[in-house]
Amino acid sequence: MHNLKDVTFMIPVKLDSDDRKTNLRITLNYLHRHFDTNIIVYESDEESNEEFIRSLTDKPIHYMYEKIKDGIFHRTRLLNEMTIVADTKIIANYDADVILEPFQYIHAQKLINERDIDMVMAYQGPCLDIPKDQFHLVEEDRIREIDPKKCTLMNPMSVGGAVFHNKEKYLEAGLENERFVSWGYEDNERVLRLEKLGQKLARTHGYCWHLTHSRDMNGWFDNPYIQQNKDEFAKIQNLNEADLKEYVNTWNYGHISQE
Repeated sequence: MHNLKDVTFMIPVKLDSDDRKTNLRITLNYLHRHFDTNIIVYESDEESNEEFIRSLTDKPIHYMYEKIKDGIFHRTRLLNEMTIVADTKIIANYDADVILEPFQYIHAQKLINERDIDMVMAYQGPCLDIPKDQFHLVEEDRIREIDPKKCTLMNPMSVGGAVFHNKEKYLEAGLENERFVSWGYEDNERVLRLEKLGQKLARTHGYCWHLTHSRDMNGWFDNPYIQQNKDEFAKIQNLNEADLKEYVNTWNYGHISQE
């Protein structure tokens, strides 16, 4: 088991399907099998599933919950609240459906600790969707036996899913942009903003493996916030460094304290 005690995995989740429940179980147990680390699961839903979520693993997790009525998943806000709770040098914005090879997590940790990288996308670029008939290879720690040809290429150069930050530098960059709601463009905006603000970004080697799942209204381009997200991304694209810093300084998230 590898020492990732200085890392907190932040997993926002809405248990919108049996697929999501299965994937969260696989992900939590995979992380706990390989690492001595910290995990926060922040559930956003109409009712709390704390007992069920805790039953998915025999290791401790920090559970958080918010009650919602409209079904909208505000991932960026959940991540910001978890960031404030996390008390480690490194935080990982981590998707409940993503799996990497162990060396990728370790490499991301080393890049931040030994090379002063501010943000690490812990894979080379391609994100591959694993079909359910190959999930057992993940659970049996046989990831290298997964046949990429049997997977769907979701994105040849993905920028989300497993993103590690130096927490202090992440705070300086404004955390997540909460104007992004539901799904769409938030991962691209994060990379663009941090680059414009002069932070050091890097990647590891390896694939981003994604456990396939069904999607609700939050999960694709037909969600009700997609145009708002697109417009916000365009705004960030058009700001120079000085104007971007000024804009980020206006972000005042009243629900969190950075004291």
